[in-house]
Amino acid sequence: MRSFKSLFKAVKSIFQIRAARRSNPGKTPVLALFSVFIFSRKFTRFHAALKPIFRSLKPFQAFSSLFNLRARVFSFYMNTHTDNDDVKTLDQKGPFTVIEYQRDLSVTPGSAVTAFYCAQMNVKKRQVICDLNHANITIQAGAMQWMLGNVSATTGIKGVGDLFGKAVRGKVTGESAIKPEYTGSGMLVLEPTYKHLLLMDAADWGGSVVLDDGLFLACDSSLKHKAVMRSNFSSAVAGGEGLFNLSLNGSGVFCNEAECPKEELVEIILENDVLKIDGNYAIAWSAGLEFTVERSGKSLIGSAASGEGLVNVYRGTGKVLMMPTAKMP
Repeated sequence: MRSFKSLFKAVKSIFQIRAARRSNPGKTPVLALFSVFIFSRKFTRFHAALKPIFRSLKPFQAFSSLFNLRARVFSFYMNTHTDNDDVKTLDQKGPFTVIEYQRDLSVTPGSAVTAFYCAQMNVKKRQVICDLNHANITIQAGAMQWMLGNVSATTGIKGVGDLFGKAVRGKVTGESAIKPEYTGSGMLVLEPTYKHLLLMDAADWGGSVVLDDGLFLACDSSLKHKAVMRSNFSSAVAGGEGLFNLSLNGSGVFCNEAECPKEELVEIILENDVLKIDGNYAIAWSAGLEFTVERSGKSLIGSAASGEGLVNVYRGTGKVLMMPTAKMP
């Protein structure tokens, strides 16, 4: 600390001497020699004080210190954003953290009653925080709210053919055609939503999972996106699911938006078995399952008499995740 003060006094004296030189041009050589003498003595003391420090600090330790400083700054911002009584951490997997605002404090007298009862009925704002130091992140277009650190966004388009393929895939799956990929080191925060945010690991689905239309929000960029077609045309026309769905393949964590919380979801594991669902309740299923639309009974008259008509059928070995109620309008 004394060495820093000495250096500061030396620099200050030089500026004072320069000012004196301008007011007394005739004494320039004497003042110049005096300034060099003062600065050299101060700098020698400063260098002697820091020399043992530089000798003991190896190059990789210096870089490590800078990295740790950046990590502490990142941790400070994370704690500032989440460490308060109005924010609760719901889930954390891989690079993703889901937070929930317990109360909507940005209300007016006219909306206070609605906000109060929304909070009581679990209608709350939720957000996803992405740690780019863990992995690169691909998100739905327009989902980014703000980012911190050395973060850059790319489209991931490799050419005209790739652009055309992604545009077609986005059109048939109901997702955005171009999903930006965020790389670098720092933090990415997505737009708040009142929907429920579900974190899933592709490894729990055998490395390949099919998502219902419009559910995808974000994923680890190591996951590959693919549009998968139904096994037959009837499943698209009669099943109300569409002809194509988005499939995520590989290893990594992804985030979906759903109409119901994770606690209410029904998980069904099939072992060379058949699952029949009357309605559009399934939100995700293993890519290895065969999906068709069939009659609920053995005959058309029997199906009509039962009041069920056509049902969605998942056949094979894998897993199906379904909601207990239909999608909200």
